[in-house]
This record gives sequence, C-alpha cells and structure tokens, in this order.
Amino acid sequence: MKKLLLIFIAIIINASEIHQLKYDLDLDNKKDTIRYKIDELNPRNAKVTVEINATRAKNISFEMDTYVNFEIEQCNRGCIKVINADWGVWADDSTKFYYYSNKRKSWFLKTEIVESPYVDKDDMIVPGKRNREIYHYDMSQSIDGSYNVDFDKYPLSSLEFRAKYYDDIFKNSISKAYLQCYLDKFKISKKTVTRYNNTAYYLLKHKNNNLAIFLLNAVLKKFPKREVAYLNLADAYSQINPAKSLFFYRKYIQLMKQEHKEQKIPNRVFKALK
Repeated sequence: MKKLLLIFIAIIINASEIHQLKYDLDLDNKKDTIRYKIDELNPRNAKVTVEINATRAKNISFEMDTYVNFEIEQCNRGCIKVINADWGVWADDSTKFYYYSNKRKSWFLKTEIVESPYVDKDDMIVPGKRNREIYHYDMSQSIDGSYNVDFDKYPLSSLEFRAKYYDDIFKNSISKAYLQCYLDKFKISKKTVTRYNNTAYYLLKHKNNNLAIFLLNAVLKKFPKREVAYLNLADAYSQINPAKSLFFYRKYIQLMKQEHKEQKIPNRVFKALK
C-alpha cells in the first residue's frame, strides 16, 4: 500500500514538472532564468505559470492559457518566443514574441502570429491549408499586466484608430486597463469626448460590448446629457441586459425630445421599444 502511495505521489510531482531555461534576457551578457510549469495531467486548456528572473530586470511571474504543446524559446537576445499549439490542423496555433525593454525594465508583447484552420465555402476544414494572421502590439502592456503607454507615439487619436481596426490589426490589444490609461492621461472634456464616443462605437461594432459600456459610462459621468452616448449604451446592452437596454433607449428618446430632435431618432429605437 505504501509503495502504491509513493508511486502516486511521484506521478503527481512529475505531472507538474518544472521546465527551466537559461538565456541572457536583459542584455547584460549573463545567463538569466525562465521557469514554467504546466499541469501535465491536463495539458489541454490548462494554466501555465511562467517566472522570469533576470539580473537587471525586475522578476515577474504571470499565467497564461496553454494548449497541448507549449514551448518557450529565445529568438534573439532580449526576445523570447512563446509557442502555444493545439491538436493538429483543426485548431488554432499561437506564436507570441515578447521583447525586453532595457529602458522600462520589463517584457512586452510585440507580435503574435496565429494560424487557424482553413474552412472552405462548404464549412469543411481543408487539411494542410491554414489561415495565417499577424497582429502587432504597441508594447504598452507588460506581460505582468502593467501598462506604460508612450502617449507621444500613441496619442488619443491612435486609440480610436485601434478600436476602428480592432479585428483587422489590433485584436485583443484593448482592455479596461488600457482604456483607463488613456482616461487618466486625456481627461474627458469637450475636446476629447468625441474621440472617446467614437472609440466606444467602434468597440461596439466589433462586439466588444463590455469595453464599450465601460467607456460610455465614463463619458456619461462627465456629460450626463450626451444623447448619442445613451443610444450607443442601449445598443451595447441589447445583447447583454435587454431590460437595461430599453431603459437607455427611453432615456435617449427623452433627451432628444428635450432638444427638439425627434426627427433624428432612428426607427430601430422605436421598434426596440415595441
């Protein structure tokens, strides 16, 4: 019985094997350490914990989802490549390139290459043929979750542009924390409110309802009578909370009537209230 217990413990320990790599990560010609641990008993849809311990950089630890095959490699000095592959040709594979910033003493996601199954017009996966998409990030968020946006390089206008082309170029590059960085830097005012409203509209267009709601609530906190923000907020809630959606449609109509703009109310608003 004791022997079986020892074997079981050995299996559990091995099931969470720690992988260790030695690279010069912070460009000081000294070997630094990357450790990562995967739940080997459940490699599909598991969490992998990654620790980076460098001589000159701050030590960080972060988690990410993993598929079946997870690897970390050094692509060049100051760059690591994280490969996250799934089962064969019928699932997505992701390769992310993280770069070390000596100035900011942290790691940032710069590029992601996603390969996904190619589906023909009959909704059939074509073996051996893959879609390949490349996403570029502005290195504003470090991999430990903190943000440090270069506003000289990425002003408020770039936020609107990023939201407008979210699915085409900047997929998964906007979060609440990222939006909050801009809200802290560029306060909502008469000068900036249109940019923020447009950003929320584009996020909503790309089905990022929660992000749109977050931004629209910030707009309405500063400008509680901005009619178009209520319209966009109602649209954002239509798929999440229909009751709230109806409330904001009514609020939008009320404000439009007060401004004698009834003729500009879209017919879809009245249809939604029927």
